[in-house]
Amino acid sequence: MGNQKRLTTLHPMLFILPPLLVYFFASFLFELSVDPANPIIPKILKVVKIEAAADLKYALIELKARYLWLSSALLNTVIPISAIIFSIATIRSYVKGSKLVWTVIIVSLLCIGNLSYLLYSAKIRNALYNLIYGFTYDMLTESTLFSRVFLWRVYEIISSVNILAAITPMFLLLAISGTLGPVPLHEDPFHLALRLKRLKELVNVASLFLVFGMLHMNMWLSWSASLVKDLALKSELSNVAWSISAYWGVAFTVVLAVTYVPTTIYLQNRAREHLCEGELSMGIKEAEQWLNDHGFSFTLNNQIFQCISILAPFLAAPVGGALKLL
Repeated sequence: MGNQKRLTTLHPMLFILPPLLVYFFASFLFELSVDPANPIIPKILKVVKIEAAADLKYALIELKARYLWLSSALLNTVIPISAIIFSIATIRSYVKGSKLVWTVIIVSLLCIGNLSYLLYSAKIRNALYNLIYGFTYDMLTESTLFSRVFLWRVYEIISSVNILAAITPMFLLLAISGTLGPVPLHEDPFHLALRLKRLKELVNVASLFLVFGMLHMNMWLSWSASLVKDLALKSELSNVAWSISAYWGVAFTVVLAVTYVPTTIYLQNRAREHLCEGELSMGIKEAEQWLNDHGFSFTLNNQIFQCISILAPFLAAPVGGALKLL
């Protein structure tokens, strides 16, 4: 029981560290993927400048890719805003008093930090900038098919999507942390079941946000392929877009897993403590049955939907590839 008590005294904010560390490590690996002595983007830009679509057939192909991207950009404006509103409602429900003030400060610092990193990425043109944002935007510019006014509109849209993509995860992480706040032993353990339910809802919202984020990334990167006439090169550009999306799909699936599993185990141990040592004073067998009945145990029946939710960002890349064929 000593180990269990130590588990139930962990500070909720500690649980935002694993997903943040996984994200930072994924970003670090992504930066290592580029060979500075052999940059590929300038070579692609040369081809795009020469082969940019000029006739009606290729203009229509580009138009289709443009509207696929715009549809994903629309979703990636609505869904992040909805996720932020849901996160704020959760934080206000579970975090009170001075803890709420500190939560606001922490989420503000995390948002400012992530936005600063985006600006720094753009300034130094690192892999995150060149292979995602610049991959398509630079090609649109080099193609000479679009006016400055249109390119500025694209810049505004993609910047807005990126800003929302940078701050939404921070709100979700702090909301998840909020569901882990302490519940006195004399309180009904059903309070913890409700917290677990909200935790699962937050993970599902995060999964939805990441899935449509991956689809947007795929559509954005694939727009560049529509600017090339050569079918073989077009196919390879589409494959590059898919592979970059797939990498981040894997990364975000791991982020969801290291967010959900430790927090659920933490709530499970706290619920077990309430059942065995609180006013109910259940036996171990009875307590385990209660935990299973209320979704705390890691059985297939309890976790199948969450497994699908966690795997969804990884599966979004092939779905994005299929959508382009419609």
